[in-house]
Amino acid sequence: MAKLRAADFYYGAVLSNLVNKGICPMLVLDGIDRQVYKCTTHDDHFLLFLKYRSAPNNTKSVGYQSWHFVLSPNDTTELREYITQDTKLSVGLICGGKKLSDSEYAILHKNEITTILGLGKGTITISRKNPVEYHISIGRGKTQNIIINTDRIC
Repeated sequence: MAKLRAADFYYGAVLSNLVNKGICPMLVLDGIDRQVYKCTTHDDHFLLFLKYRSAPNNTKSVGYQSWHFVLSPNDTTELREYITQDTKLSVGLICGGKKLSDSEYAILHKNEITTILGLGKGTITISRKNPVEYHISIGRGKTQNIIINTDRIC
C-alpha cells in the first residue's frame, strides 16, 4: 500500500487547480518541503516553485490569517538560480486552513521574489484580512507591503 504524505494533498490541490485552468504541470524537482514544476499553457511556459504550510499562525484578530514560510539556504539558492535564467518564475505559497477545504494559495511573481530575496530574509510571512488581497511585509510598518491579488492563478 502506498502511503500519502500531507504534502501530497496540498500540492495535488494546486495541480488540480492548474489543470482545470488549462495549465499542464510537469514535476521537475521534488523535495521534502517544496516542489518545482514546469508549467505549460497554450502559448507560454513558466516554472512554479511551491511551498506549503498546513495551518495558519495563531492570531487573535478576527478575520485575520497569516502563514510563515521558511526559505532554507537551498530554497534561496534555487530561487536565485531561477531568477537569473531567462524564464518566467512564479512561487506558489499554499496556505493551509483548519480544514483542507479551507486552504488557499498565493502566487508571487519573479519581481516580488527578487524583492524579498534582496532583503536577505530567510522567511516570508503572508497575511490576509480581506478576501481580495494578500500582504507580505517587506519593511517596518503596514505601508511597506507587497500586495498580491487572491485571484492570481500563475
